[in-house]
Amino acid sequence: RDQGPGALRPAARPPLRTLSLRGNRLGDAGARALLFALASAFGGAGEDAGEDASVDGHDTPPAAPAVGLGVSELDLSLNALTADCLDAVSAVLSAHESALVALDLRGNRLGARGAARGAALAGEGGA
Repeated sequence: RDQGPGALRPAARPPLRTLSLRGNRLGDAGARALLFALASAFGGAGEDAGEDASVDGHDTPPAAPAVGLGVSELDLSLNALTADCLDAVSAVLSAHESALVALDLRGNRLGARGAARGAALAGEGGA
């Protein structure tokens, strides 16, 4: 049965608002890639701004401007994150058009250094 040219058009979906990666064994490298992509989508500088990105020596295209733009809640709890990923957390929280209002990092391996940096980030975000 022929339904015309619109038959294969995907149904419109609401924008992504909540992203949960809880308990996915996400490490620092994965979290940094995700968070810098979100920061880039929000109009932030991102990691290595102005330079070509590469993964394993292969060039990767810059993040698409609309990727993650509407994400307001991000759950990264119960992963293997350490304080080494907090620069990426800072980038996404300070990005110009960030919609992110809730970030769950519970149950990670942030340690004392991470807790101190997290408290500083919370103070910066609240100002």
